Amino acid sequence: MKFPRIENAQLNSKRALLRIEGTGILDQNSAIYNPIPLLAVIPTIKFLLQRGASVLILTNTSDKIKPQADELHALIEYFSKELNQNVDYIRDPFAEQALGGGSNKLSQVAVLENLDFYPEERSNKHSFAKKLAKLGDVYVNDARSANGYEYASVVELTKLLPSFIGLGLHQRLLLLKSLMDTQRDKFCLIVGGVNLDKKLSFLSKCVTRVNTILIGGGIAYGFLYSRAIPIGRSLREADLDVPAFQFLEKANFEKVKVALPTDHLLSKSIDADASCKNSSSIPQDWLGVEIGNKTLKRFESLVKKEPLIVWYGPLGVTELDKYSRGSFRLAKTLAKSKGQVFAIGDETCRLIYSTAKHQNYDCLESNSEFVLKVLLDVPLPGIIAIQENESINES
Repeated sequence: MKFPRIENAQLNSKRALLRIEGTGILDQNSAIYNPIPLLAVIPTIKFLLQRGASVLILTNTSDKIKPQADELHALIEYFSKELNQNVDYIRDPFAEQALGGGSNKLSQVAVLENLDFYPEERSNKHSFAKKLAKLGDVYVNDARSANGYEYASVVELTKLLPSFIGLGLHQRLLLLKSLMDTQRDKFCLIVGGVNLDKKLSFLSKCVTRVNTILIGGGIAYGFLYSRAIPIGRSLREADLDVPAFQFLEKANFEKVKVALPTDHLLSKSIDADASCKNSSSIPQDWLGVEIGNKTLKRFESLVKKEPLIVWYGPLGVTELDKYSRGSFRLAKTLAKSKGQVFAIGDETCRLIYSTAKHQNYDCLESNSEFVLKVLLDVPLPGIIAIQENESINES
């Protein structure tokens, strides 16, 4: 898998248009609730600055038809703090002299107005890409899910400027492809959370490449039920009983060790004030809200010597602290691992970030949609565009 790399680009005194991921970062009050996508692009920004480029950040923040005004202020504050320098906000980048001031200086950073304000972005208008291209000298793609769409800033722009893959995007593409490499050792997979249908696609893709699968969270109860184990009122997606059973059979055929919870933290309701208990069985009027103590110790023992661990989905109800203590403890355990650890998914990555041990992980990728598309070989227009227009880098 070859891409034009920014390490090979002529960047000194150049203005770099950097496309980043902005979706899934802000809450309804335009405050940052998930900093992981922003954290992931910091190495690329620092690299560009070190090579003498100035950086103009392009992003969109949501799938909403009408974005909120000044949504990007939180991003600007975040980058200012992480980079320890001033970051400008350019509300009208296409106005005459818009870039003629501070943001035109070397080794400086600016965030351009939210691309959601421009309908031409989502309709992939070449004319809009030309307007963007006039703002910079090179283009760098360090986005995630945006690459799955034919946006002007990820497709048409690559036809107009020398275009390169950012450090974070390149790392993730190589890592995800390497997971499926039959020439490398098999890995350990931890899967939790909810949305069993989505997780089954992921598990089915990985089943021939893993040696051990540890299953917790809400999806665990669908697997337990498929084995005729009582789950009380625990989460269950009834239409997936058969697929869950079939997957366990497939894993057994592939000689993959599957560890399901043998005890649980139980509650009668998902409520901060509800009483809870640890038990190896689930009575009819109780529901499982997290893996139990014995299961947690077993999981910690199983991951201890693994050279590569992939974790996708928490082991309990992370919305409430009392039901996420096991996930929190596992996150700290994995932070001490001597092997590589790759975490996937919004909830998983935010939980890891809350432990203040996230820097000990080899890779955090909160955008599970991007991960699944790469693993399932779904064509990504943004990635294809850079590969197809690589020749422009030599012009």
